[in-house]
Amino acid sequence: MIECRNCRAFLRQTPEQIGSRCPDCRMPLFERDDRPRRGEVPVSGYCDKHRSVQAAAACERCQAKLCATCKTKWNEQTLCVDCQARSVQADEPHPREIRSERFQGVLGFSMGVTAWLCAIVAYGMLWTARPQGMSTALTWWSTLVLIALLPAIFAVGQGLSAALGRSAFRQWGLSGLILGSLHIGLTTGLFLLNFVRN
Repeated sequence: MIECRNCRAFLRQTPEQIGSRCPDCRMPLFERDDRPRRGEVPVSGYCDKHRSVQAAAACERCQAKLCATCKTKWNEQTLCVDCQARSVQADEPHPREIRSERFQGVLGFSMGVTAWLCAIVAYGMLWTARPQGMSTALTWWSTLVLIALLPAIFAVGQGLSAALGRSAFRQWGLSGLILGSLHIGLTTGLFLLNFVRN
C-alpha cells in the first residue's frame, strides 16, 4: 500500500495503476521531497543528536531539533525517537481510533435513547387508548416496540465496540450498551409473557 506524502491518503492500487501522481492531490508520489510536510514548521539549526546535520523538523512534543534520519511520523505527529518510544510504552491510541470510538460511543448512546423514546411513545399510546378499543392500540404498540428493537440492536453493537476501546468515550458506549440491552430484554420479556398468557 502506498501513502501519499502530501495528503497522507492510502492508495490501494499498484504503482502501474496509479501513475506518478496522487489521484487526490495530484502531487508527485515517487520523487524525493525535501520540503517540510504539511503541519511541520521549518526549523533552522542542527539536529540535537547529529550536530553536523541540518535540522529538518522539530519534535511536536519536546521541541527537539531533528534531522531527516531522526524524524519519525507517529500518530499523525512528527516526533523524535524518545517521544515515539514513550508513546508506544504508554499505549496511546491513534487519533483515527479515537475518532472512530467517539463516533461509535455517541451513535450507540443516541440509538439507545431513540429506542427508549420509541418505547415510551408506544406505551403512552397504549395507556391513552386503554378505555377505547384495545385492538388497534395493541397493533400500534407492537409495531412501535418492534421498530424500536432496531435502534436498540444498533446501540448494543456500537456501544460494545466503543466500550471495549481505549478512548474517553467508553462511558458513552457503555451507556448505549446498557440502554440497548435493557430495551431488548424488556421487549423480549413482554412478548414472552404475552405468548405464555395467550
